[in-house]
Amino acid sequence: GLAYGDTGFWYYHENQIIQLQWATNQIAVVFKNNLKTIDKPSTLASLDRTVSIAEVAELTYPEMTLLQLDPNISRYSFLQSLDDLRADPSVNYAFPVFGQGDARMILTDQFMVQFKSSTTLDTIQTYNHENNVTVVKELSLPNTYLMQAGDSLDVLAVANRYHESELTVYSEPDFVFMLTSMSYPDDTHYPEQWGMENTGSNIPSGSGTEDADMDVEAAWAIEKGNPDTIIAIIDMGVDLNHEDLDDKIVAEYTAIPEDTDANPQSSSDGHGTSCAGIAVAETNNALGVAGMCPQCSLMVIQVAYQGPYGMVTQASWAVDGINWAVDHGADVLSASWGFPPSSASTAVNQAILHATTDGRAGLGSLFLAAVGNFNENLIYWPASLSNTIAVGASSPCDERKNPDSCDGEDWGSHYGPELDIVAPGVRWWTTDMTGEDGFVSGDYLAYFSGTSSSTPAAAGLAGLIISYRSCLTQTQVRNIIEQSADDLVGNPSEDSAGWDQYMGWGRINAHQALLSAGSYSCIYVPIIQKSSE
Repeated sequence: GLAYGDTGFWYYHENQIIQLQWATNQIAVVFKNNLKTIDKPSTLASLDRTVSIAEVAELTYPEMTLLQLDPNISRYSFLQSLDDLRADPSVNYAFPVFGQGDARMILTDQFMVQFKSSTTLDTIQTYNHENNVTVVKELSLPNTYLMQAGDSLDVLAVANRYHESELTVYSEPDFVFMLTSMSYPDDTHYPEQWGMENTGSNIPSGSGTEDADMDVEAAWAIEKGNPDTIIAIIDMGVDLNHEDLDDKIVAEYTAIPEDTDANPQSSSDGHGTSCAGIAVAETNNALGVAGMCPQCSLMVIQVAYQGPYGMVTQASWAVDGINWAVDHGADVLSASWGFPPSSASTAVNQAILHATTDGRAGLGSLFLAAVGNFNENLIYWPASLSNTIAVGASSPCDERKNPDSCDGEDWGSHYGPELDIVAPGVRWWTTDMTGEDGFVSGDYLAYFSGTSSSTPAAAGLAGLIISYRSCLTQTQVRNIIEQSADDLVGNPSEDSAGWDQYMGWGRINAHQALLSAGSYSCIYVPIIQKSSE
């Protein structure tokens, strides 16, 4: 079975051993299928006599109960409680909740394996039988499968055994992740969308610096997007009936098993809807807000939902959603979420590699990701990958967003060696779930902040560039975004000439980016010269 102790919980990632750290005195429990919902309270009450449960929360999918134990419980008592839970006849399996930084990881009885191309199907079937493992489904990556361990308590040992086998490229647990979430139009709230055009006085309940923006109106005079350019929002789904988004949606997909569409799972899942509005909201329709790429199309990819402790997803869902988006024509993928890079997923990394290598008929799709919102010298995964664009947040005064920036909001954009660019990330007017659902009552939100908001803004710029020069590779589009950014605009103590770890290449400038893109003939690759403006 599963050994546990100081070094008992570990797995392989990129051929390195990752020690799992206990995040809290919290245990994830999956009850047996024959336990009826009405019986669960009495079962928990019975368990509470020995386990000392302080708080109970439920995950909808995968169906799982999170038990918060007494915060002062000793390590010995915690392990004893874990044994008591596993011995209970109503419990299928129970694991500690693990953590990295502010994020949480939960084991399931499943794991993902990529077999070597030389491994035959007969060999796979024999090896599975020897290890009491069954195939749940084949994933949309070469020779890659989602597997189920016959003994759920042995899932880490089995996953590690598969990784160590000569038959596989890698094997890793299918963790459940609880993540941190990240021309002049006539639209009603456009005048307050300061990130597009900053007058210095059009920031909702705040002030800023004139022209600390992305020069979007000048960019729109060159290109407003193309319906054939598709921006995928990889998130918690989008309100498919929102008046400022519904006509932009060309495809939608949910990777959450047993779900039927990419509408948010609950009334609190407004994050994806707000991200979508920044990237592609309908524009010049006399209502709502304007999207960064007004004429680009929207693809809705649901890979998560809002759980009791944050955004909940599973590694296999992210793989499924990213691959579906790429294989169905997404030119740009925007991910406003992240996780400390020490606990990344190899399978998700491969899905992102598929996007940036094989997307757009081999030109490569752009994958943009949020860096994090806790003012740390740490770029969250997947933004930390070399083939993604890591997007930080800037303030209305062109600073790196930090707890002391002029907007007065007490949070900071992450920084570090993998940072690529920054974009406005404070107090965005954007779409919210309709009616009482979402963040606020009403269909629009005035205070969507964080690198969650700067990422779809940068994704919208990628959409504009691809619309303008559709033959550019993802590497060329990325270079244009970086080399055309406004440099030396932030705090002099952080924003040095050229690339730096606080502002990356600078705050994105849509107008300069399109001017740079216009110098490409798609026959040769010119040297991009940064404008002095």
